[in-house]
Amino acid sequence: MTSLIYALKLDRLLCSVPFMVNFPPYDKHLMWGYADNSVRFFFSDSRKPAGLFEGFHMGQLSCVVFADSKTFITAGEDCVIAVHSIQTAPGKPVDVSLKASLFGHKTPVRTMAVSRAFSTFVSVAEDGQAFLWDLNRLKYIRKLPLTRPVQCAHINDVTGEIMLCSGPNVILFTLNGTLLLDQNVCIDNDDEDNWVHSCAFYEGAGNEWLESFLVFTGHRRGRAIAWRRTVSAAGKWTLEPVRRLDNVDSKSASGANYPAAITCITPSPQCVYMGDEDGRVVSYCGVQCVEVRC
Repeated sequence: MTSLIYALKLDRLLCSVPFMVNFPPYDKHLMWGYADNSVRFFFSDSRKPAGLFEGFHMGQLSCVVFADSKTFITAGEDCVIAVHSIQTAPGKPVDVSLKASLFGHKTPVRTMAVSRAFSTFVSVAEDGQAFLWDLNRLKYIRKLPLTRPVQCAHINDVTGEIMLCSGPNVILFTLNGTLLLDQNVCIDNDDEDNWVHSCAFYEGAGNEWLESFLVFTGHRRGRAIAWRRTVSAAGKWTLEPVRRLDNVDSKSASGANYPAAITCITPSPQCVYMGDEDGRVVSYCGVQCVEVRC
């Protein structure tokens, strides 16, 4: 599982597998990873083709994110970032046109995160170079002070803060590139099983002020952790664990978790939805963890 989206108008939880992205208004989805390097759109209900496009990049795509229903961003093995506009209507095929190609990375981009609210997106390449881009002007803004590979990234649509997860560490930056914290949130940082595999901010039901700044991280062995950002005794920002969320295997006599990593997390005011690398999806509402279907 690579992403979970709760579509309020559909009252549905939408799941994405590798090489697939759901996008608003969620009547279609995009898929890539084909032998001909094409990008294909499908109607979500019927699975019928809604568009096929080639030549986005030289070689295969490495990453795709949607900024909104009209704009999406692709990165390729050619180290280029491409911003596309998309035109579609319910029941109609998709038409795509290139808006801009962005250059600067020397290795393929593996992770991207976008914030429509702040009109920015971040891209992180294999070599750990992280760039911030302006989504309106389609121009480079700045390089973030980072030289480590990143597994996942997220931009807070309320505060604009950028979260990058590298190995066992959570790294927080402001939009101005100021480092807020760089903290190990795993028990044993020598064990890849304890690396951070997914991350998310809790942003509330809207853009309201939140009393607690909450961050979620997903780990191996069916474990996710909720963190609160606070100030340490030394006067520095730190993440303090609030709660551990376990994806418990109901068939386990010892009450152990499923061994799969939590690869996507979607917090909402009522529940926290979690998906693992084996395709299981659970909702954590209050104190109860329940397996759900997409």
